[in-house]
Amino acid sequence: MSDYSRRGNAARRILIVGDPALSRSLMKMVLGGLDYVVTCAASAAEAATALRRTRFALIMVALHLPDSPGVAYARRLREREAAATPILVFGDAWDQDAVLQDCRAARLDGYLPKPISIARLVATVRELTRQAFTHPDGAAGMTNEASPIDLAHFESFTDGDEQLE
Repeated sequence: MSDYSRRGNAARRILIVGDPALSRSLMKMVLGGLDYVVTCAASAAEAATALRRTRFALIMVALHLPDSPGVAYARRLREREAAATPILVFGDAWDQDAVLQDCRAARLDGYLPKPISIARLVATVRELTRQAFTHPDGAAGMTNEASPIDLAHFESFTDGDEQLE
């Protein structure tokens, strides 16, 4: 488990649980470039340790974890430790509609099917953490955040191929 600690602001902390190390690292790089503080955990057991130590603004759970089904783990989080924290499930599924229904039944905040484009990842994370960015006077903060990469330039290389992105 590692922590990208550029800032200590709790409203910017994200926990990514599961998925291959390369995928976690890519999401961490993109979100870290937007000044989020990203902690990665390979398994539900590692995530439990991180959750005991830190409060997160968003928890992202892979659909397939090495030690637990992702939706079942996310449901336990919702019921016990992270009742008010947004929880997002992501990953590959044969039946995406069934996964989406399971997420709704578990009162989770969303499901991102793979392949996940950078733009969709960033938009979803911003939306789910938006409330954490609200200033006491009610004005939303961080509205002029720059993307860590030039998305239009990046997409010119991928020809709109979401799998490649």
